[in-house]
Amino acid sequence: LINAGFGAGLIMVLALGCARRDDPTNPVAEARDGGISNFTHDYGPDGYGYLPANGDGLTLTESPLRKSKHYLPPGYRQPGEGRPFPVLYLLLDYGGNGSTDDVTDQYYLEIGLRLMVDSLINGGVIKPMIIGTVDLYNAYGGSWFASNNVQGLYEECLTEFVNFTDTALNSSTQNGRESRAISGVGMGGYGAIITAMRHPELYASASSINGHLAFTRSSDIYDYHGVEDWAVHVFEENFVTPLPPGQTPTPEATREYYEMDPDINRPRRKPYTNLVFSMAAAFSPYDTANVVQADSVTWMNAAVVGGEERNWKVTLPFDFTGLIWPHAWAKWTPFDAAQILWADPVALAGVETLILAGTTAEFDILPQNRIFRDVAEARGASTVHYREFEGYGDYPTARRRYLDRTLRVVLQFHSDQFVDPWTPGP
Repeated sequence: LINAGFGAGLIMVLALGCARRDDPTNPVAEARDGGISNFTHDYGPDGYGYLPANGDGLTLTESPLRKSKHYLPPGYRQPGEGRPFPVLYLLLDYGGNGSTDDVTDQYYLEIGLRLMVDSLINGGVIKPMIIGTVDLYNAYGGSWFASNNVQGLYEECLTEFVNFTDTALNSSTQNGRESRAISGVGMGGYGAIITAMRHPELYASASSINGHLAFTRSSDIYDYHGVEDWAVHVFEENFVTPLPPGQTPTPEATREYYEMDPDINRPRRKPYTNLVFSMAAAFSPYDTANVVQADSVTWMNAAVVGGEERNWKVTLPFDFTGLIWPHAWAKWTPFDAAQILWADPVALAGVETLILAGTTAEFDILPQNRIFRDVAEARGASTVHYREFEGYGDYPTARRRYLDRTLRVVLQFHSDQFVDPWTPGP
């Protein structure tokens, strides 16, 4: 069990307004209290063009305007008026804490991040740093920081956000990647590791708390079979009985399968359904501009069986029998962190990486993370470090729980990796 307590004290929060890509006016932070800067980013057609206009992407209306917040360390001044600081990027979890309203830029601040970081910096435990977080989710509750022609270009949004932070805030860009780190929880942990693999030139260190790191791999050792295990839960949540393999898939026989859908407004009512649909939107969307007949077998469109047109624009990785559908499955594997590391053992070379896994986290997080650890060891990825943390009683290690402890570990880990000429403390 990772032990740590909360810091105490008051904090001064800066009242800085949001603007479309405008820098806040004279952002500063007091000598011993950190501050918060707010921005609004236009990733739609009128801005960077990475995300579709409202309603043009998935079925549900989404806004291309995304908010971000940056924690500014004690003593922060504008570029040119004070010393620059390294930057840690914290990516959001899938679906927040069980409500779409929780998937916001407030995610980490609500669990006391500002007080925690102030306390650690003022106590000389970690180096002063900027911490940035941005809303990059979709209508299903999670973009998985992936890009495609249907949901939008979320990977590009994240890279642009990094570039924006480098220029808009007083970050120590003269040190290049040695001044940047990336981390996150759940989907955010997955995004941090994937992003570090794809852009090692940007980050010197990466970490994950309860990340989804091996959703397409299987392990008899851990009694885990990837998304094929999740399919059982999806059928149960939708009160659907899988068809026996070999049975003729008539429209009537498969109707219930094609009518399965997520519960966007109450994601915790169908947690596995929402999770799988969000991943399908990211990894295997049904792209009408590039239609392949094999996609239609698991395309979640009720019109397939004569029902009402819903056009979810996703292709599930398993069919009406609950078994993996190879054509869609092949689209998921390139996004699996463990698969990437197995194929490219040097994907994280030069990126110091910390993996934290809760022993009682949902969505098979523990076997996924153990598989990733095993792959790292088998492939000689020496920069990958692994730790587990335990819950107690009826308080499992899921979602935001234990973030007051695990974030402290993450902050200290990345502080140790930063190349910073200044000593800890304001």
